[in-house]
Amino acid sequence: MEMKTLKYMMLIPFALLHTGCASFFQAQHEEQKAELNKLSNQITACYTYHNKQLSDLQYSDQQLQQSLVQLNQTQQQILKKIKQPKVTQPTYTECKKPSYEVDGKVILGMAEWVYFPELDRHFKARVDSGATTSSISAKNIQKFERDGDNWVRFDMIHTDTGLEETLEAPVVRKVRIRQASADETERRLVVELNLYLGKQLKQKAEFTLADRSEMNFPVLLGREFLRDVSLIDVGQSYLHDKYSNEQ
Repeated sequence: MEMKTLKYMMLIPFALLHTGCASFFQAQHEEQKAELNKLSNQITACYTYHNKQLSDLQYSDQQLQQSLVQLNQTQQQILKKIKQPKVTQPTYTECKKPSYEVDGKVILGMAEWVYFPELDRHFKARVDSGATTSSISAKNIQKFERDGDNWVRFDMIHTDTGLEETLEAPVVRKVRIRQASADETERRLVVELNLYLGKQLKQKAEFTLADRSEMNFPVLLGREFLRDVSLIDVGQSYLHDKYSNEQ
């Protein structure tokens, strides 16, 4: 009895040691399990949050796509309601300049463009029914003979327009001119030149040679040129286009 009891008494410390170790490992296991559960819960919460964010983004994108579709549909409906203006081809009516002619006479304004083929140049001319003879600007006049006829060479000069041309023409006659500002008469040479005005007038005309370099117009058209061929509209100027060889 005593030996058996002693044997059991010796086993008690080992049993107590085994039980203590088991309890220690069991507690450690439970602690690790709790940490794993906590970590798992955190991962699950994070996954759930990100899934919700992704779902919200997808929902927002769908809303945006739907809004764009609705906006496009609304735009198409508005465009259909707008009445598009009818595009018509413009019609062109030929504009004809009025015919400045009465009873076979050409109507001239107080100023017109004239063309001298000898110079191949246009000049502004004043139309003056108060002057008997037409006049052209001339300086440095020189007389000479050609084939037994009297000719003259002169410089056609006009300061305002920068005109400076040398011209030769046959002398037709001489005339006495009385200026309104002077009592004495002045003898002037008269030459004959071709003159074109617009489309209607193409004729030879006589011009006295006078210094008109400082006057407003280098050419003056007088009654002898106007008689029987033209009328004057004192309220108009440049009724006729410049003469052109293509007319």
